[in-house]
Amino acid sequence: MNDDYATAVEMLPMPKTATLTPERIEGTACVWCGRGPSLKLGPRLAVLDGALCRWWPSACKPCARREAARVH
Repeated sequence: MNDDYATAVEMLPMPKTATLTPERIEGTACVWCGRGPSLKLGPRLAVLDGALCRWWPSACKPCARREAARVH
């Protein structure tokens, strides 16, 4: 696949950053459940503290699987 295209996990919708802990925003915890992540979900943009910022969410496989099934 062309590197310019997003992967399926990069297209999953993310929770609002205002509801997330710093660990979930930094990608050191699953963005949905807070457990140890095993998948990188690709860079995202969000407004944090009034400024546009890039963040790198991660997920555990069970949560990524559940979210993919939910939005598919």
